Amino acid sequence: MISDVEHYLKFRLVKILNENRNVIEKYLDKNNRNKYVGNKKINDKLSVNDFLNFLSFGKIVEFYEFTIKQYKIREDKKYISLLKEIVVLRNNVYHNRKILINLNEYSDNYIINPTILDYLKKCKIDKNMKNIISNSSIRQFTYLLYIFNSFVTSKEIKNHVNELLNDFMFDRVNRNKNYYKNNKLLKMIYKFFKKIIIKEFSNSH
Repeated sequence: MISDVEHYLKFRLVKILNENRNVIEKYLDKNNRNKYVGNKKINDKLSVNDFLNFLSFGKIVEFYEFTIKQYKIREDKKYISLLKEIVVLRNNVYHNRKILINLNEYSDNYIINPTILDYLKKCKIDKNMKNIISNSSIRQFTYLLYIFNSFVTSKEIKNHVNELLNDFMFDRVNRNKNYYKNNKLLKMIYKFFKKIIIKEFSNSH
């Protein structure tokens, strides 16, 4: 799902820029007058798509934030903080960090993102369950589900992801539910994501 989000974020940027390299030049001038990204020098003749392929996911999100400011696309501002958290999730997964080990850790200082608050209301998630989103891993997975449906336009990809999520939630987890029947935290997390999957990724459960 993260690779799909990255791909469609690139596609979104290509549509916005429409081969206009002025924003790329401004971005490079602002960040590095030698026009290096990492240890790679950017060729002035690169297409927008080739330029984006030079960038890591984190740098694409940074460039996206820069681009929507340049074009004054206010309606896309709500995605930036969500994408930055997905970058953290992607890096943790890539480096094989144990992202599920601290599911019982919550932040008292977390202020729920208004966009996600509306999303959870839409999924009929009550106030008691909303508290678990202050856990970083749960929050990042929630953001990924929201952004995936917001960015990805391919019905084929969406159907494939729907099948995978439904198979996991309603087949594999249920098949092994006796392992977790006494774990209140995991049961609450399951109910939280089940509501999202039912509302946003399935019409059959």
